[in-house]
Amino acid sequence: MSRKPRPCRQRKRKKHLPRNGETSGRYDLLRFTEYVAQVYLPARDVKPTTCEQYLVAARQLEAASGGRLLVKDLCDEAVQRLMTKYPNAGTANSKRREVLTVWKYAWRKRHVDELPRDVPTRRQPQRLPEAWTVEQVNRLLVECRNVPGWFPDTGIPKGLFWASLAITIYYTGSRPSALLSVRTSDVNLVKQYLTLRAEYTKTARDVLYWLAPQAVESIREIFDSARELVWPWGHCRRHFWRSFRKIVERAGLPSVKNKNDLFYRLRRTNLSYTAAKGGLELARSQAGHHSARLTQRHYVDPRIARQRSAVDVLPPLLESQDKKPSRPVIVTAELLEPPGAPGDGTPGFET
Repeated sequence: MSRKPRPCRQRKRKKHLPRNGETSGRYDLLRFTEYVAQVYLPARDVKPTTCEQYLVAARQLEAASGGRLLVKDLCDEAVQRLMTKYPNAGTANSKRREVLTVWKYAWRKRHVDELPRDVPTRRQPQRLPEAWTVEQVNRLLVECRNVPGWFPDTGIPKGLFWASLAITIYYTGSRPSALLSVRTSDVNLVKQYLTLRAEYTKTARDVLYWLAPQAVESIREIFDSARELVWPWGHCRRHFWRSFRKIVERAGLPSVKNKNDLFYRLRRTNLSYTAAKGGLELARSQAGHHSARLTQRHYVDPRIARQRSAVDVLPPLLESQDKKPSRPVIVTAELLEPPGAPGDGTPGFET
């Protein structure tokens, strides 16, 4: 008796796993924007504002490449097209840096086969750092305290809020985004200091700032231990910068669209006067920078922290003050012609 043939079972093929040196098609077929949002950013511990900057760079890169760009199609020409869209060299170099950072990450993870080869940076003019003087800061504080109204969610008067924040930045040189994250438990008004937690500093380390009595009094005016944050802000960050810009303009101080010329001028004021009185190394330590060159190049205003220059060592010129320089004589054709020349009617000249 013959057996019935069994139905043929198809073997399940094992999914192909990429070996060393191979590229996984699961990633290189993603659009660059999807790769940044789904692969790169979840693997990196970055702030929400930094995430938004990377997503903006990814969208602009795809727009410069015709609206769609796969990870496997990354090339130097695409990044160069992105850079040409920005007239400002600083912005172009920033977008270049963000795109190349993601590209190199994809190469390290073997999601792409090639690295960027030749994407040069654009020449960026280096401006002198500008800080506010003490007189300008005093004018700013007057306008801060004159802001009417209060915040409905916390009941803090707006004038006291802005004045306290500006005074604290002046005495600490801290970044405004870090101060907005300071908790009431991180401030000691008796011993006069506050602590910035490592989660909100660029160096990822806790930082302690000593406070001047004026800063302590300004914080005490809005301090509430039952509240979580010392300076709670219930709106978006863009509204934060716009509100402070209006105060700066009412004070008659120069204001530009760049947010780094608002609160960061207060930060430069702190570091410039610190360098002028305490030296560049103290300013570097106050800023939390890894090198004094970075502090001097971007934060110390040379008009406030005057450095030793050539005029301090050059010998003065010994110029006589009695003799005045004689006026130069302009020689004309009339002066060169002798008296009694033909045709001038002068007597004594015989033809």
